[in-house]
Amino acid sequence: MYEVMGAIANGNVPVIYKGAMVTKLILEEHGFVDFSRETQDIDASWAGDTLPSMELLTSMLNNALSKLGLTAIVKRCYGEKMSAGYKILDTDAWLIFPIQSVQ
Repeated sequence: MYEVMGAIANGNVPVIYKGAMVTKLILEEHGFVDFSRETQDIDASWAGDTLPSMELLTSMLNNALSKLGLTAIVKRCYGEKMSAGYKILDTDAWLIFPIQSVQ
């Protein structure tokens, strides 16, 4: 998941990561490595004043993820009090994990 987060960041997709992935990374960097909970998705928020269209967000994600051979598929469009949801698939259309973003 960190490789995907890095690809999205390097692809200049303006999101801010939040949630368990960030907390887990910080704890691991400080020597706390015994975790029993596996994180199942990436949580992110849009970094900017104006939300992009779903088409633009999807295009930006797919451009960034293409370097890893992955594709973002819309699972849920964002709306009032609802975040966007994406499934990240590999080239064989196997689900890698979901992304919840933009609220």
